[in-house]
Amino acid sequence: MKWHLFVMFSVAVFLTISCNETTSPGSTGNLHVKFENVSGSWYSVTAIEMQPMGKVGDTIPKGLWSDNIIKGKKIAPGQTEYFYVNIPSGEWSNCRIGIEDSTGKTIMLHQQEGYHPKWNYSITHWATNKRTVSVAVARDRFSKLIEINYWGDWTGHDN
Repeated sequence: MKWHLFVMFSVAVFLTISCNETTSPGSTGNLHVKFENVSGSWYSVTAIEMQPMGKVGDTIPKGLWSDNIIKGKKIAPGQTEYFYVNIPSGEWSNCRIGIEDSTGKTIMLHQQEGYHPKWNYSITHWATNKRTVSVAVARDRFSKLIEINYWGDWTGHDN
């Protein structure tokens, strides 16, 4: 009887460990993100930087800001980009973005004088290993600053 319990326990442990692959072959992260710059956005997104925040609910950063994770790419209004990021399951990261201005230069929104984000713009690794993030960026008519008008962080995506 003890032998059967040992074998069943060993098989369960083996299956749990062997099926816990969190990255796709050739990927550099464990969360597959579909990043949408919605068609109503006024600007192309040319930079995304992330800062690990730890477990969902934590508010103190657990690391430094990353470099641009879409370096060399431009996500125009109405376009989508897919990429992998390293966010452990049950954790989240703060995000900040840069856009291309009319001269072709990247402007990081947080570097604008007087810029104060309205809320945290996050990517959360929750429920599945796929995430959809949607953003709309426009110039505020009162402050004249370029701001995020919409940010959505949803579980799953179609690819």
